[in-house]
Formats: sequence, C-alpha cells, structure tokens
Amino acid sequence: MSYAAFFRCSVFYFEGGEYFDADAAKKMSNTSKGTFQGFHLPGDHFDILHPITHLLAEKIIKGGPITITEPEVRQAYQAAFANNLAAQLAKWNLSDGDLAAVLKKADADDAIPHTETDVKAIADSVRRVTTQASFAPLSTANIARLAGLRDEILDDDVLQAYDKQVPSLIVRWSKQRMRVKAPMEEKEQQHFFAILKALAESSHQEAAMFIVDLARAAAFPDSGAWDGIFRAFDDEHPHTERLMKALSNDPPASFTGVLLLDAANSLALDGWQGTHPYDSPKGAACLRAWLVDREVENSSHAHSAALGTAFIHTKDRMELVALALKHADKDVRLEGAWADLHTGGKAGFDLLTKARLQVHDSKRARDYLKELDHEKDIPKQALEPAFMAQADMSRWLQHPNELGAVPLSIEVFDHKKLHWPPTDEEQDLWLIRFTYPFKDDAMPKTGYGMVGSMTWSSFEEYKTPPTPEELYLHHATLEMKSDEHRSEDAAKKDEARKTALEALQKANPGVFDALKP
Repeated sequence: MSYAAFFRCSVFYFEGGEYFDADAAKKMSNTSKGTFQGFHLPGDHFDILHPITHLLAEKIIKGGPITITEPEVRQAYQAAFANNLAAQLAKWNLSDGDLAAVLKKADADDAIPHTETDVKAIADSVRRVTTQASFAPLSTANIARLAGLRDEILDDDVLQAYDKQVPSLIVRWSKQRMRVKAPMEEKEQQHFFAILKALAESSHQEAAMFIVDLARAAAFPDSGAWDGIFRAFDDEHPHTERLMKALSNDPPASFTGVLLLDAANSLALDGWQGTHPYDSPKGAACLRAWLVDREVENSSHAHSAALGTAFIHTKDRMELVALALKHADKDVRLEGAWADLHTGGKAGFDLLTKARLQVHDSKRARDYLKELDHEKDIPKQALEPAFMAQADMSRWLQHPNELGAVPLSIEVFDHKKLHWPPTDEEQDLWLIRFTYPFKDDAMPKTGYGMVGSMTWSSFEEYKTPPTPEELYLHHATLEMKSDEHRSEDAAKKDEARKTALEALQKANPGVFDALKP
C-alpha cells in the first residue's frame, strides 16, 4: 500500500472469498491512479488458481498491454467450474437415487456450489423432485441435501442467487409434504428439520413465514432441532422481527416454545431491541405455566421463563418474577433474581447478595452482580480469597462436563504464591479438595482441583493421598500442553512431567526439590 502511488505498469490482485482484503484493495486503487485493480472472486484462494492463471496465459500469448475486466474474471471462474456440482447433479438426475451417496463419491470441491450455474442446477433438481410430487422418505433426504448445499456457498453473489431461486421451490414442496397424512419416521423427521434449518438461514420471506406456521402447529414434532432453526434468526437476519412478531400473537406453549424463548432471550441479552415473542398476555401465560410446573425434569423450562421475565413488559411481569424467586430450583431463583435486578427490582438484589455468601452459589451471584454494575455491593466476606477460590471451584464442578452438581464437601487443601512457569508470572494458587458421590459406592470419592491460573479439576484415584507439590506439578504439566493436547493422560507422560518439574524447580528454588521426574 505504501508504494501504490509509484506503480508504472498494471498490477492485478486476485483473491477468493473471505480472504479478499477489500480495504487494502480500495486504498491501493485510489492511490495508484488507475494502475491497480483488485478482483474479488467466489470460493477461496485455492480454487481461483486454475481459472485465473489460464486467463492470464491467454492474455500473455496475445501480446501487448494486458487489460482485465470484472466480467472476464467471472466468466473464467465460472467456466473452470462449469462441470463440477452441476455435472454431479446431472448425473444424479439420471440415476434418481440417493443424492448424498452421489456427492460423497465426487471430489470434495465438485460437491459444493461455486457458481450461479451450480445454483441453477440445484434449482432444476429441486424442481424435478417437486414436479414428480414424490413424498417418499428418500425424496425428503434428497431435498434436505439440496437445501444443505446453501451452507457451502462462500460468494455473496452466488448466495443471493440461491436465495432467489431455491427456497421458494423447497417451501412449496414442504407444504405439500405436510399435507400428506402418512406420518414421518424418525429419520425422515431429521431430514425435514434439516430442510427447515436451511430455509431459516435463507433470506426468503416465504420460508420464514412457513416456519412460523409450523412452529404454531401442534401436530408438528416437538423437537430439540427447533433450537438451531430459531437461532438462525439472529440480529442480522432480514426476517427476525417478522418471525418474532408473528409468533408473539400466539407463541408455542410446548417444548418448541421453550426453544423459541431461549432464542429470543439470547437476542435480547445481546442488545436486540425487536419484539420478544412472549411479551404478550398469551406469552405471559406460557411463562407462568413453566414457572409453576414442579416437575424436576422441566426445571430448565422454568429457568428459561425466569430469564424471560427481564424482557417482557406486560402487567403480569411482577407476578412472574415473584414466582421465579420462590421456585424450588435454586438456579431458577438465581435467574429470576438477575431478571429482577436487571429491571430495577429490589428482591433480586437481596437474593443475589445473600447467595454471594453461599459457597456453591457465590461465583454465579458474583458474576451477576458485576454484570449489573453492582460489584461495589458484593459483601466483603464473599471477597475473601480462600472463599472465592472454593466458590470458583464449586461453580466449575457444577458444569455438566464435570460433576454436574454441587460437591458433597469442598475445602482449601493448600495455598502458595509461586512463580508459575505456564504464565511466567507470580500467582496465588489454590488447591481445592472436594468429595462427591460415585455411582452406587457407599463412600464418597475425593477429587482435587486448582484455582488461580487455569481452573481444572481431577477425579484421579490415588493409592496414597497426593502432596500439594505433586498436585502443583500435575497442573503445571497440564497447562504447559497446548489446548488440543491437554488431558490427564498427557500430563502423566514422563517427558512432559520432567519438563514441567524442571521449570517449577528453576522458578521456585527449594519448593519442589523433594519431587523426582
């Protein structure tokens, strides 16, 4: 960019997909006074090589000054891929079998759309299936595969061509399929939900309204697959407001509705100012039903409803907040407290400050108070370092990937200020010992974790209780591994352990001398 003003001959910049640097290209074009041209192609920086080198070779052979135009570049690119996906679809149209199997046999680059010619071939294939009015499970699978090709498109022009030609055809077929009385088996349902997700991700208005109709239909499967469909309508989707507003008239009261609520709550948390589908009398009735449901397996529904109270403005809101704050499930109460404090309520503030003093709730309550600009109101007792270390470990253990519940007991096992090799700085480190139930064992098991650097817990069974130094070494070994190689087994390997021990001994003279590699 620094020398573009001094170019004396033509300079061309060709790049594909997301790799194209539009800002740099614009600056160089402006400062070069016409000698620089940037060309943004579909695909990536591999598949442009063949078409562009071929085009340049033709220009060189002709001799004379080389000039290149945007249409020439596009034509060269499309010509290079004229027989790829379109050819695969033509082959499939003749066999009329499983499209996924046909594309699986093709070269990976030949099985995805690169050009508008490929999009036309997709549209023609969908049209052929829909014209046949075939509603067998294989047809649903093939339509799902054609719909899913949208995810593979990298070029904006090709994506716009797809959304202009394909979704309306798929919606028409899908409506016809829904009128067929024969029920869908589980596999076909999965394919149909894949179709809906592809439609949700498109910019097609009819597709969005079709999804609205299905979400309202009580006869349509109540599935977790709705989560991905609703979340496709993010703050940049052209029809998010249309979908949310349409569903607010009569929001689903089923599990599908809980997933819609989760998607709407996420939007609101990110600052979206559009319609919340449960901000209506019927929506409030749904939230109430989920909050008064005392079935333990439905507590996640109440959790979502408690959060949703922060984003509704009906006259029932205070009643709903009160239900959340009195719920039997602690997580629902904390979520209700956040929602109440978020909207200026006093009851939520009182509950969070009290929870901050309970070791198993403290980390979450602390985070909520900080998030809502009430960090100064956190009780001093809750900020005592040893207590905070135990609270942080408890929160970690409650994650589904760990214990998924509060431990039976938790205590500080050791505390040291060490120069920590993984971060190359002095840190306060806390070793935490905890107990937990294990299957049908009569006696609880003991685990250890560390807080202060990388939080980590271990459920390793030791023949003899480990010393603090051994645990610090174990954690240092873990942290010194890269993310993709970090595991309990990797930390036990002799070479990794030796490297970590040498680093600890060098950085902390005398502390780890008793340990051997």
